[in-house]
Amino acid sequence: MLIREDVEYTYFNSLNNNITERTILRCEIKCDNPECGKTSYRRKSQAKPSKLHYCNIKCRSMHFDICKIDGCKEKISYQSNKSGVCNKHHDMYNWKTAKSKLLELMGGACICCDERDPMFLQVDHVFNDGHIDRKKRNLKIKDYLKIWNETPERIQLLCANCNHAKAKNGGVLYRPEKFTRRKVQREKIGECTC
Repeated sequence: MLIREDVEYTYFNSLNNNITERTILRCEIKCDNPECGKTSYRRKSQAKPSKLHYCNIKCRSMHFDICKIDGCKEKISYQSNKSGVCNKHHDMYNWKTAKSKLLELMGGACICCDERDPMFLQVDHVFNDGHIDRKKRNLKIKDYLKIWNETPERIQLLCANCNHAKAKNGGVLYRPEKFTRRKVQREKIGECTC
């Protein structure tokens, strides 16, 4: 934590057998480890208000907090994890937020049967070219966000059933003419255009 800026600091520099006295401005900083609380000095370029500051490496490695997910009592180290969640929840937390953002951008429903439950929704490549992207890298939700922002016509949302039916139908969307739960729900609220 930054306490004060512009503290004068005088030191002697001995270069080429010439001793010169130099005065520079430094910042006084309090260690961010609550168990320590020591003050130290840093150059102005190293003292950033948004950054955590420690008096030494031991203080930094011993600074722990509790995971911010409700019910989790796991300790986290600020040195290795600055997100505020433990390693067990870190990937899940990032994945859930990215997936909800992607589903919101893509309409949040299957384009074939109008399924809206996020548990069943999957990202599908419209032109059946997903193998090209998978050869380049292991696709994650953040990669799909990037693809959606660059070329939204390449991907679409399908539920698991419709995606599987598309794969079995040679890459063409399969829309059966049968009784579906979504059709009944639309009829109840007056949206059915059958």
